[in-house]
Amino acid sequence: MLSELEKERLIKRTEDARIRANNDLKIRKKLEQWLKEVPDISLILDYLPRDQLTNKIQDEDVYRVLNLIESILRVKRFSPISGDVKKPDEWTIDVSGNIKKPATDTDIVKSVFLKIHLDILKTFLGDHNPVETAVVLLKIIQFSDQIDRISQEEKKGTERVLQALRTGSLGDTGLFKLNHLEFLNRSFEGERQLNGKLIEILKSNKVERLQDILNGLNLDPNYIDDMQIVTNMLDVLCLHEIVKKSPEGWQWVG
Repeated sequence: MLSELEKERLIKRTEDARIRANNDLKIRKKLEQWLKEVPDISLILDYLPRDQLTNKIQDEDVYRVLNLIESILRVKRFSPISGDVKKPDEWTIDVSGNIKKPATDTDIVKSVFLKIHLDILKTFLGDHNPVETAVVLLKIIQFSDQIDRISQEEKKGTERVLQALRTGSLGDTGLFKLNHLEFLNRSFEGERQLNGKLIEILKSNKVERLQDILNGLNLDPNYIDDMQIVTNMLDVLCLHEIVKKSPEGWQWVG
């Protein structure tokens, strides 16, 4: 869809305003065209015999589409509604921080459709899937002061999940996102843990391109969330003048 040059200019946000505006225009047109084709893709998936599709669609494609949906929801600012079901006139959504505004009909419709699709997605996960519990426990294990809450028996489940993630075709992608979800939220308030391996890569004192950083972290470059997490980490390091960004990439200066 995008040429390598278009990708590079999109990610690096070149300082030349004319080049940047021209590149953004091309990309917007390509995005609009792709979105127009989504109904045809749905038609193919619904009506083409399954045996003709099985080998054309990989598990990784499912993860990337889910990732794409998350990105679109963030772009369109889908927000949860708070309130009591008995008092719909008091329903609100979070605008930013502690600022709330009344939920509109549009907000309510968004929640209705999310609920419908989440219920369908839930059927693929099941109501008593032990992996779901293991993932929650993995998040707890990240914090050393809470690790005692996990029993040795429960750790067996988390170790099995880690083994599966590390031997999968996406490398460390699933585990990386799980460990650094906070970096997907630019407005996150609180402590966030930078990735230690990222710091090691940057400390090599070379100018590192984003592609080289993702390769060094054993991440799938087509998995946009990981790219966004790494980019947000780099932005934090730049903000504290530990890393310097240039058209060529990022370099450790701290």
